Amino acid sequence: MMTIRTQPWDAANLVHTAHLTVQENQAEEFREKVSHHAEATRAEPGCLAFDVYQSTQWPGVFFLFEVYRDSRSLDAHRGSPHFLEFRQDVDGWVIGRQWWYWSPASLAQGDQGG
Repeated sequence: MMTIRTQPWDAANLVHTAHLTVQENQAEEFREKVSHHAEATRAEPGCLAFDVYQSTQWPGVFFLFEVYRDSRSLDAHRGSPHFLEFRQDVDGWVIGRQWWYWSPASLAQGDQGG
């Protein structure tokens, strides 16, 4: 999937990534559900990007790349009916979750600019 940007990004945006591991016998069905979930999420006013990737080595491993306008937008996403439905639909398939939040490297500790 290609990144679909609905608006430009800036340093105030919240970048969130997740690695989800699902039972391999559910990988195809999960891919369909997460693709629909990504499409619904991209329509949210606070979502700037939502991409889903599947490992070429391990079919049950998925990488989600998400950009939200701010933390309130992510909170709104997590309270949305489509998010809650998605989580309920795939709950028994997901056997591992890891997630991180990111800021631009140019804003890393000790960077004074210029």
